[in-house]
Amino acid sequence: MKYYKTLLLIPFFISCEKDNPVEPIVCDENEEVELWNNCYNIESTELLNLSGTQLSGVIPIEIGQLINLKEIWLDDNLLTGDIPIEIGNLTNLEKLGLQENLLLGEIPTSIGSLTNLKELWLYENQLTGEIPISIVNLVNLEFLGLEKNQLSGQIPDQIWTLNKLVNLWLFENQLTGEISENISNLTNLTKIDLGNNLLTGVLPESLFSMTNLTHLYLYMNSFSGEISSSIGDLTNLDYLGLSWNNFTGEIPSEIGNLGDLNYLGLHQNQFSKIPDSICNLTNLNWLSSWGGSIEYSYLHDNYICFYPECIEPYLGEQNTSNCP
Repeated sequence: MKYYKTLLLIPFFISCEKDNPVEPIVCDENEEVELWNNCYNIESTELLNLSGTQLSGVIPIEIGQLINLKEIWLDDNLLTGDIPIEIGNLTNLEKLGLQENLLLGEIPTSIGSLTNLKELWLYENQLTGEIPISIVNLVNLEFLGLEKNQLSGQIPDQIWTLNKLVNLWLFENQLTGEISENISNLTNLTKIDLGNNLLTGVLPESLFSMTNLTHLYLYMNSFSGEISSSIGDLTNLDYLGLSWNNFTGEIPSEIGNLGDLNYLGLHQNQFSKIPDSICNLTNLNWLSSWGGSIEYSYLHDNYICFYPECIEPYLGEQNTSNCP
């Protein structure tokens, strides 16, 4: 006959749990800073990367003590509250990524102290107020992403002095006013998106001297006036979005010079004529099928009376009440 001994393990584990509680993190106050239950050395920490780690709550003001930080990535979390003004203490910072959180309040003026900053990503938060004029101090900035917030007021003239900017994303805010003639100071700019704001006025002629542009998005604003024939000088454009505005008159024939254009959005304006030269845009995939594969048509809801035969299948609905 076999005998089996039964071991009662449950009381043992309960006892162990009571005898060995989780020890709290204790950092050396003279050398370290505690952030999110981890210790970071003040002198040696140059990178703080906690992207997508489900962080919540506010950003601790103690982050401003890590004065040798060069990169901060706290994006794709659940952070709330204001951006702490202590962030301005991190004068060695080159990249700051706080995007895709639930941050509130205004962009602190102290951000202007980050004169070594090359990348500033604050998009997809709930930031309010105006873009601080202290941004003029960010002379090394190359990438600025403030889109998908609730920023208001005019685009500060100081932005147009940041001549190292390569990408400027301000879309889906509540920005007002006109585009300054000084935009042409951004000679290195390749991509700009001002779409879905409350911008007005005619487009400055200087905009069409920015020959490095590959992406120009101005959709869903209240821009008016005619499109300058100088648009033909933007020969590096891949994407041109002018839809949902109040543009009038004829689309200039010089648009046919934009041979690299892949996307052209013109719908829901008051254009009256499309030139034959548009048929030269053989790389278009987001308007027509000549030279490429048909995708979408973005010409509808205008006042177009005259147009080349090549685009007839893609006109969509037009207001022809004033056509001869």
